[in-house]
Amino acid sequence: MIDPATVAQRAAMTEEYSIGSPGLVWMAVHGTLCLGLRHPAYGGPSRAFVENFVRALGDCLVEWGCLTPEELAFVQRVEQDESPNGWPFEEE
Repeated sequence: MIDPATVAQRAAMTEEYSIGSPGLVWMAVHGTLCLGLRHPAYGGPSRAFVENFVRALGDCLVEWGCLTPEELAFVQRVEQDESPNGWPFEEE
């Protein structure tokens, strides 16, 4: 078994990576992650990482022209309303 402290120290875990995929795939990833964040038991330490990733991905989807700012705002309102954990999106 690998010691968790050793895993946390791996440099590869702090490197940035990118994956080239079509906008439609990224929209599906965004929606899937939003749905996962709605799960009432999903409140561990990784939640903050995923929330930040979803926020950044949403901004990218607007930047890329896959979503309008209004569509992203709608998605964010729905997630905020539907999530039992709450999700404080910043108001623009």
